[in-house]
Amino acid sequence: MSISVIVADDEVNILEDLKRIMDRIEDIKLVGSFSSPLEVLKFSYKNHVDVAVLDISMQELNGIELAEMLKKIYPDLQIIFVTGYDEYALSAYHLNAMGYLLKPYTFDDVNIAIKRVKLLIEGMNGHKLNAAVEVRCFGKFNVIVKGNSLFFKYGKAKELFALLVDARGGMISMEQAITVLWEDRVYDNKVKQLYRKAVYVMRNTFREVGCEDICLYYRCHIAVDIKKIQCDYYDYLKGDIHARNSYLDNYMQEYSWAEETNAMLKNILS
Repeated sequence: MSISVIVADDEVNILEDLKRIMDRIEDIKLVGSFSSPLEVLKFSYKNHVDVAVLDISMQELNGIELAEMLKKIYPDLQIIFVTGYDEYALSAYHLNAMGYLLKPYTFDDVNIAIKRVKLLIEGMNGHKLNAAVEVRCFGKFNVIVKGNSLFFKYGKAKELFALLVDARGGMISMEQAITVLWEDRVYDNKVKQLYRKAVYVMRNTFREVGCEDICLYYRCHIAVDIKKIQCDYYDYLKGDIHARNSYLDNYMQEYSWAEETNAMLKNILS
């Protein structure tokens, strides 16, 4: 399996060195090299990337800021930072960076970091190929388990799961979910009860089909475990041709709050 890699450094000589190293590493495809962080963003909106090797000290945006933006495009994107300083290690840790290379690095340093990331990506992709839950976001939102559409007894439970899918693995708080799903309601105990009902029904619906672990729960926050689902929206962001062809300006068309994501998807194609 070949993985797609981009490298970014605003020092041309270091960028060229990184490119030469990448050319020597097996089973990777260097799909882009950039001296400008803004060019990295423009490229990533229209091209799938598995790994980004980023210098931290760059003009316009530093590597940490750039990584945060790239993660919003591809939550599964793996980051390797290259820097002459170790003061950014904590920030890199919070972004779940898979590598933190201090200059001067060697070929072996970079090769080991890339191989470690490649093993992780292969494991994640293998898990997704066996995912029991298929989520369709193009057209009306639909959840399919073992070939059958999943029925939610409470419509807001299904919409809550749609919101989690839209967040692509990001944690959603109770307050955030209520603001979106009950936008016209006062944030009080009554609407909190409606939210708790939605969580209960959603969780029980997945429990009944043996997929309770599809969501992660932490205090008053919930996230979908993106490793547990196969999703046309996620495939689209990775550049999958079938997913791109199935998108017809119709992302979660029954939910008004999904229009922002729909606009982003249209922008990728333009």
